[in-house]
Amino acid sequence: MTDELKESGRGVLQTIREIKQGALDPKLLSPEDRRACVGHVISEGLSVAEAADFLKVSERTIARDRKALQEEGAIDRDPRLAGVVAGRLMAEADQCMQRIRRATRPKDTPPAVRVEGERVCFSILSDLTQRLQSLGYLPTAAQEFTATLSHTIGDIPQFEETEREIKQLRQAIDRTGGAYSEEWIRMLELLKAVEQSKINWGVGSIREQIERRRNAKREN
Repeated sequence: MTDELKESGRGVLQTIREIKQGALDPKLLSPEDRRACVGHVISEGLSVAEAADFLKVSERTIARDRKALQEEGAIDRDPRLAGVVAGRLMAEADQCMQRIRRATRPKDTPPAVRVEGERVCFSILSDLTQRLQSLGYLPTAAQEFTATLSHTIGDIPQFEETEREIKQLRQAIDRTGGAYSEEWIRMLELLKAVEQSKINWGVGSIREQIERRRNAKREN
């Protein structure tokens, strides 16, 4: 903000309010103050054309201001950023699950709504696990499992046997009250890994058939 606005105590919201009321000519704003207003009105959903009309400048000026704001908001590489993001994700996920469970806690809540609330909570937790894995804060056991299956499993019956064993383990977890636990999530990840391994196996099998057909043509 300019010194004049600082001295008057007028912030971005007050500036915009005065422009709307006709008490302030937007053409008198400094580039810094105009840019601050651009950032606010764009975040409120105004298009470039609408922002230009409101602030009485060209659309090109608004575009330059938006670019300048984006450059100002650029993030430098920082090894601590992953930790900050991971912490924010965990906090947001926890708050979301708390709000859902609080909303479904009343005794008159229909059972279907409670079940759906738990399903959404589990989905949030599952998504959080994947995000933390992508940031390197959790091991990617499912990926390692997929790679092992891709190189060691030779036929479909073995896939089916592995799926049965995983489902039996999942049922055992359910019986011991471990639903939504870390073991439960790993079971789901392993089932996904098996499905992915089936795809990998199928692709490899087709590739081998094509290669054998090419070799046969060369020999003929």
